Parts: sequence; C-alpha cells; structure tokens
Amino acid sequence: MYFLKIYEDGNPNDPVIAESWTGNSYSRTFNVSAYTGTTLHIHYSIGDGWEPNSYNLSNPVNYGSTVHIASLAALTAAERIPNAEIVDSDANRLLINRSGSLYIRSRTDGTETPVAGGYYPVGLTPYGAVTGSLAQPEFTVRLHSWNGNSVAQADLGQWDRSSAITIASNASRIQGKYLLSAFEGTVYWINTETNEVRKIPDFKSPYSSDITNYEVMDDGDLLMSGSSMTPDTIFRYYAATGQTEPFLTFPYPPFGPISDGETILFYAGGALQKYRDGSVTSEVYGIPLDEFSVPSEFYQYNNGWLAYIGENHQAYLKSPEGTVTQATYLQEPVSLHALGEDGTLIVKDSPFTYHLYRPGQEQLIEIGSNRGARVDIHDGQVHYLLGDTIFYVSQAPENTQAFSSPAAHSLSLP
Repeated sequence: MYFLKIYEDGNPNDPVIAESWTGNSYSRTFNVSAYTGTTLHIHYSIGDGWEPNSYNLSNPVNYGSTVHIASLAALTAAERIPNAEIVDSDANRLLINRSGSLYIRSRTDGTETPVAGGYYPVGLTPYGAVTGSLAQPEFTVRLHSWNGNSVAQADLGQWDRSSAITIASNASRIQGKYLLSAFEGTVYWINTETNEVRKIPDFKSPYSSDITNYEVMDDGDLLMSGSSMTPDTIFRYYAATGQTEPFLTFPYPPFGPISDGETILFYAGGALQKYRDGSVTSEVYGIPLDEFSVPSEFYQYNNGWLAYIGENHQAYLKSPEGTVTQATYLQEPVSLHALGEDGTLIVKDSPFTYHLYRPGQEQLIEIGSNRGARVDIHDGQVHYLLGDTIFYVSQAPENTQAFSSPAAHSLSLP
C-alpha cells in the first residue's frame, strides 16, 4: 500500500494531492505549474495495508521532501540525493539530513558517515560538522563539534524548543577550522580539528545580539567590540596565547567588526570604517543599521571588494579600484547574504528571494526562494541547495531577464 500527500507550506491539513494506491509499485507525475513560486511538502509512505478501523498504514516506512516550485532559467540541477535534504556543501562533501539523522556524504564515491552530536544542522567544518541540540530537562541549547573521532560541546544557555535551531545557527560562526559561538554573554571558541574548547571571559556586551560584537578569523583570533567598560575599543583575543589585548581605539564606539584576515571593517561615528595596515579610513556614510543589526547583512568585504547596503536599502558594490556600482533596484529592502572573491554578490529581498549580481552584469539573476533553501559560493560557482538537489546558478546574458514566466512543470517521485 502506498500513500502520497502533497501540501503547501504551512497548510498540511488541506493537501493539494492526497491519494493511496495498492500494488507492487507506484509511479505518478503531477502538473504543479499552478503552484509556481510556492513551497510544497511531499509526504510519501509505504505500508502493509491499512490498520483496522483507522486511517493509519500498518508498519509504514515514511519519506519526506520539500520543494520550491519555480520556473527559473538560471538554475541547472547538478546533483541529487534521493530521500534526503542537503543542508550544507563544500567542494568534496555534503551535509545531509536523512529521516532526522545527519550524515556527511562524499561527493566522490557516495559513502555516507553518520554525524555524532546533535540533530539540528549548523554547518560543515574542514574535519566534520557542527550541530545543535536541546538538552533535557534544562532546555539548554547545546552546540556540538564532531571531528570524525570525538564530539566537543558548548552550552549556550536555556531556551525553548522552538528557538533552539535558530539560536544554534545564528549564534555561531564557522571560519576555517574555528568555531565561535556567542549568546547572552557566553562566548565559546572551539578548534574543530582538535575539539579544544575555550570559554572566553564575559566581555560585558551591552547588546542583546552578542554575535554581532565578535569576529573569528582564519588564524583563530577573535575581534571583540561592545565592551561596557571600554566602549571605544576593539579588543583582540590571540588564540596562540589565550590573551586579550586592546587592538584599536576609535573616537566613537565601534560596532560589528568583520574581517577577511587582512582588512577589518566596523561601524562607528555614522560611517563604515576600514582598518588596514595600521590606519583607518571612512568608507561609506548612511548605512541604515543600529546596534541590534547583523553586520554581515549590511556590509561584507572579500579580496578588495566591498558590498554594503546604502540608499533606499539597496545593495552597492565597490571594486578594489574604487568604482561604486548600485547592484540592486528592487522595490523591497535587501540584505547581503554572501560576497565572493571575484565580487559575486548574493542578496536577499524581503519576500525571501535570493538574487545574484556579478560585476559588469546589468540585471539581477533571480535564484529562488530562501525558505528551506541555502546558497553557497565555491570556487566562483554559485550553488543553490533546495531539498534533495544542488542547482548551479548560471550566468545570465546581459540585457535579458534571468528568469522565465511560469510554464507547465511536472514533479516526478522515485
């Protein structure tokens, strides 16, 4: 006995399709073109039959998947993992969720290794993965670093179940082999190769979103701002020695340091400031953020390229040579998502859609919804992770729309 239910996001009790089938196999194709632009959830069960006097299958095996229905010429399906959700990727590995369990899958030979630790995916590290969990009975949000051999953990504080996955992801940052977590004054530094865990002394941050005051760099050093005792100073925690020392003092309280390892950006005195080679220059005035904003959504720096949110809450891109280009002209405010070494820029608009801009490009490329999806940049290639599929995002020709009008599409189930 087979049972299939397909329903729109947030509306499981009013399915688009619900049917059962008796037989040795089940294969159907459905036209879902009427749902272009929406997210559909697929529930697929196989059982021995119906239990007596009920609507439940006997001995069921359940599968689930989430798809966003789109008609986007810029997307090309590159890799698919049936009966799994791809939640993170790098050049050689995938982090996947299969029936509630997390695995690292080799993109070379397809072998899958179970991930020890938590059950909320946070992201891949060079040696394993970071996950989150909600410890019982204290309802403590817990981070786990698995390096292939052992698991290290850090408790972020007590919270409710509905917020656990958000906190685990949003209060953490992975840079190279180092993991930084900061939540409500508790700061952890983890070397994900050795799983050494250090609890950094309370920095007395006055802001509610602690992670905005911290940056972790490739060498494991931390930049820290927002001290209530010394608000005009950015401090640096040196991983090699474990010591914290004043690094930069500014006439106005600095906020939100970010760095690519050589250049440091921070916001102070109503302007975005750039520190490099011992000197500070004011780069941009009028960025619409405050002390509760997430800095990386308003400014990013990579290999000489500077992306920032400016007038009318639109994205701007400044080249290493100093040329400034307005990258977006959308009706909705946008936020920054990712900036590549070549100036490739990913933004999100308020209706939760990812867009791509490349230097020299005259129009945005619409990638797709960010609901249940993720966008990464690897070696200059933009990857769109949605459900069980990785899509490559192609370069759209100049002066042409990057997306097509809705057309008839079909959805096939294995």
